[in-house]
Amino acid sequence: MNLGNLLNGPADKVALVDLSDAGRSYTYEELATAIQEQEIDVEPGAQIGLLGANSAAFVVTFSTIMARGGVAVPINTKFPADTVHHVVKDAELKRVWIDEDLRDKLPEGISVDILRLKRAESHTAIEPERDQAGLVLYTSGSTGRPKGVLLSHDSQWAMASRMTAAMQGATGIVAAPLYHMNGLLFLWSLLAGGGTVVLMPKFDARVYLQAIHDHRVNILTGVPTMLSLMLKERDLLESLDLNSVMGVSVGSAPLSETLVEQVKTVFPNARVTNGYGTTEAGAGMFGGHPDGIPVPSLSLGYPQPHVEIRLVGGQDEGVLEVKTPAAMSGYLNLPEKTDEKISADGWINTGDLMRRDEQGFFYFVGRD
Repeated sequence: MNLGNLLNGPADKVALVDLSDAGRSYTYEELATAIQEQEIDVEPGAQIGLLGANSAAFVVTFSTIMARGGVAVPINTKFPADTVHHVVKDAELKRVWIDEDLRDKLPEGISVDILRLKRAESHTAIEPERDQAGLVLYTSGSTGRPKGVLLSHDSQWAMASRMTAAMQGATGIVAAPLYHMNGLLFLWSLLAGGGTVVLMPKFDARVYLQAIHDHRVNILTGVPTMLSLMLKERDLLESLDLNSVMGVSVGSAPLSETLVEQVKTVFPNARVTNGYGTTEAGAGMFGGHPDGIPVPSLSLGYPQPHVEIRLVGGQDEGVLEVKTPAAMSGYLNLPEKTDEKISADGWINTGDLMRRDEQGFFYFVGRD
């Protein structure tokens, strides 16, 4: 499945609502046409950069690059200029599509295009070869220079395809930046499931809550900090109808029982789940128990059939290693780092310390 060609909803259904553009909406037919006709030259296999906030133009350009056989390289807009320069050099980018106000972050001599919708001749999406690269996501670089994680169309579809049933016809808000796996996976899953994406340029607690009310949003994803900020907006919460929310998935940091209970008071119809994933190994490793045993509120869940999991360093607590179809192809230009991360027989060391209880449920403990 080509990651740039995942649209799977009725032609006249709203696929995307762009809150960066006064809530302009795009049907599935309009979004598909925009991707097919976006004016951009893409050489097969070429790596093309994107530096901008979430917007319809970002989604269309990102999708067009992959649909035509290119490799999309979204760049963290919070990176300082010297780190952006490193990414441009490391990924050998010759062209970058940007929001105009971010031009100063790019080095001189690079070809720049402004992120906007501009129609030209129509193109048909290619069918990717097995394990063909579709994108490069750069790690945050919190422990040094960011590393480029090379990801295939196959690996990312292995995650998104398992979520489409849950997203069938749902409306979700994508506030996480599209240079991170979390935001991209949620976007792809909603569009492949025929849902509606309410796209925010950045997270703002009041705007986020108002959008849930206005668009009757069903599914939310985020981090504990986002939820805590929303809970502080007591005056706004009292004026909104948030009963449409049926699912809240929280990841990237440990949950607490207190926060879970607070979230349930705000979203009374929602099931709160604790998500887990890494850029290198993907997401969707954990879920429900095969015997129907309820997942404890703070657990990540039970290992899913498509993933092999083991704990290194202890029987019931240790460093998580996984084998998964969502795995990266490797680190860009860093074969030694790749060999450190992925064993010769395909096990990825996540670097995360996990605990397993007597029923087989996993819990995040911390970094190794």
